[in-house]
Amino acid sequence: MSILNFDHSGKSPRNSKPFKLILGAGALAAVIGLGSTFAANIQLNAGEAVEFGQGVVQTTSCDDNVILTPYSTFANFEGAGTFTLSSIAVSEISSNCVGKEFTLKAFGESPSSELRLINGGATEINILDAGSKFVIADTYGLSITSDGNTGFTLTFNSAAITAESIYRITIESNKDSGVIPITYSLGETGPGDGTVFYYSAVGFDEVGAECSPSCHYLEWAPSLWNNGGGEPTLALDAAMHRNTGLDGSVGLGLSNTNALWANASDAATVVRAYRGGDKNDWFIGTSGETDLIVASSQFSSGGFMANRYWSSSERGGNYNVWLKNFGGGAWEDWSKDNALYIRPIRAF
Repeated sequence: MSILNFDHSGKSPRNSKPFKLILGAGALAAVIGLGSTFAANIQLNAGEAVEFGQGVVQTTSCDDNVILTPYSTFANFEGAGTFTLSSIAVSEISSNCVGKEFTLKAFGESPSSELRLINGGATEINILDAGSKFVIADTYGLSITSDGNTGFTLTFNSAAITAESIYRITIESNKDSGVIPITYSLGETGPGDGTVFYYSAVGFDEVGAECSPSCHYLEWAPSLWNNGGGEPTLALDAAMHRNTGLDGSVGLGLSNTNALWANASDAATVVRAYRGGDKNDWFIGTSGETDLIVASSQFSSGGFMANRYWSSSERGGNYNVWLKNFGGGAWEDWSKDNALYIRPIRAF
């Protein structure tokens, strides 16, 4: 008997029998129902081997004619060997799916036994149809290659699960998105007319921002943000109030700046009044967010002064706040009544 494989056999995918499963008002999900493992020996049709590499027609909420094709790789070693899931190709995706998000899952023998597609990784993979390309929300230990705007291939770069453990693969698409999400590359102009310098696929919570609790980008304001003049040097808090947190984590810059603003901070007042891109949520970054500015590949072209810049993270007590010397120096802590450079950033 021949081992089941996923390589194309030359048969047309359209000759495969479609499997369609209606899951109520929720989105979709057609499955590849093997009834056996990928690596199992299956004999049907007068003893000829069954090949699923030719693809199986799937039904999703935005397209009832998507073709999903899994591929395996055989690793041979002395006395044994194993098949692993090496890639999944999804093709013939309709333009009706632009702006939608696909979700891929794999299951074991039990209908409720979701499998981790990568050892130690996630149980699902989310792929956004951005119109001209397909984007994964996280690397998941794999890479994605777009086939124009009609399909994509996911390739497993990390240790994927064994094919013999998979009984079903499902693909779903959401139904509620009518807007094409905009994706940005580092260095591009952001929605606030600044420069995008940080991206998080997983996302972060910039407390108080419009994107909270799922922000993905940070942008900095142009170097001439202060009414076309040079960057200002301002005191963070001349009255020395205890008004921001000690935590320098990414996600607290806006709340720290609002606390400073409430206590009439010169720096926070100017930053919160800035309206780049007609946005009103600019802030002074925490020490962690300021580190991301300096670490960015766009930093050298950002027009920053080779001098000290305020963060919004307190060092301790009422007096000192962390600052970063953008001329290559280490972190320092100075009293808030000093006038230092500031550069607004925002999350989206």
